[in-house]
Amino acid sequence: MKEQPVAGYESKVSGTDITNTKVGETKVEGTKTWKDDNAKDRPEMIKVDLLQNGKVVDTKEVTAETNWKYTFEKLQAYDANGVAYKYEVKEQPVAGYESKVSGTDITNTKVAKLTVEGTKTWNDNNATDRPSTIKVDLLQNGKVVDTKEVTAATNWKYAFADVEAYDANGVAYKYEVKEQPVAGYQSDVHGYDITNTKVGETKVEGTKTWNDNNATDRPSTIKVDLLQNGKVVDTKEVTAETNWKYTFEKLQAYDANGVAYKYEVKEQAVAGYESKVNGTDITNTKVGETKVEGTKTWNDNNATDRPSSIKVDLLQNGKVVDTKEVTAASEWKYMFEKLQAYDANGVAYKYEVKEQQVAGYKSELKGYDITNTKVGKTKVEGTKTWNDDNAKDRPEMIQVDLLQNGTVIATQEVSKATGWKYEFKDLAAYDENGVAYKYEVKEQPVAGYESKVLTSQIQK
Repeated sequence: MKEQPVAGYESKVSGTDITNTKVGETKVEGTKTWKDDNAKDRPEMIKVDLLQNGKVVDTKEVTAETNWKYTFEKLQAYDANGVAYKYEVKEQPVAGYESKVSGTDITNTKVAKLTVEGTKTWNDNNATDRPSTIKVDLLQNGKVVDTKEVTAATNWKYAFADVEAYDANGVAYKYEVKEQPVAGYQSDVHGYDITNTKVGETKVEGTKTWNDNNATDRPSTIKVDLLQNGKVVDTKEVTAETNWKYTFEKLQAYDANGVAYKYEVKEQAVAGYESKVNGTDITNTKVGETKVEGTKTWNDNNATDRPSSIKVDLLQNGKVVDTKEVTAASEWKYMFEKLQAYDANGVAYKYEVKEQQVAGYKSELKGYDITNTKVGKTKVEGTKTWNDDNAKDRPEMIQVDLLQNGTVIATQEVSKATGWKYEFKDLAAYDENGVAYKYEVKEQPVAGYESKVLTSQIQK
């Protein structure tokens, strides 16, 4: 006796009894998905276990080479009693990730905790009105999610602990801190450290007095320089229209370290008069002799090719009557002494100074003070290189931006017609303070390409 075949069953005959047992094969396949924003520390390989009725019966290594897909093939679908096996998959643990299985697909999401901590620094010269407490906000992707009170009791340190490092898609949160406003202080954040600098305004005012018996050659205007910690930061013209009074307003009261500035005034030299300062008041007294003195200032960021000496001509009524060599040994100061104040007719001489030309510098005069500013031209040029195996969809043209101290000031179109070369010419090498500009280039985005700049060479 023999049973005719029954699809999906295995037939066995025992005497005159026939037993049919369910048989067949199956497979288990799935895909691994990463929610980690393409993390650099993503493993190159994971292991997926196949469980048959809860027991591991096979393991697969899964990599990017298979697009993170896996398949367990030729699996027995039924046991000896024809009961279907239950197949499941489970990923072996991956550090820094949370694994979830949906059917036979596996999703790994980046997870971690972190601490945001920092220190509060006061630049205020131990001001007596410093507050006893401040508040620091924690921002997660730009939104305030927590706030800490910070005091001297913790040495002005703070910490936000056990903060989620990644969102539900495994993308790292951006955490920032921001101090709630403190009156009289400017807050600056560097990383998670906060520095508060004392800020405020003040003014300097004074009066000009003439001891000259109402001389007919009294000047109609004088110039008063304001010195901040010994350096000229402003100049005022003072006349009889203001009763010879002057005011410097809205001055910064504190430096970057919160230390109060020392303000002084100094009158620019007036031929035929001796000037004396008492506090912020200035008195000019008529004298028979006079002197001309000034300071040479270099706006060149301490250039290595700065000359070791300069020559300053003294002009009397427009004619050169004396010359001084000025060097760093005299702190770039010069003085012409014991000058005749008046000519044979009693008319006051007009004294001026003029610097003899210095190559590579532009000379400017303010009173008798001379400022030399570094000048010159430069250029930025480079080549575009394509690492794309001569791709057919390579663009015919790209655009290269020129940045001066971080700001785009010019753009050039670059193409094969120029050999993928570009050049920005006749660029000012120095700013108004004689400090060299920092020039950089940046390619405007090209779809499907990653751009890298090597000096002024652009590589795709």
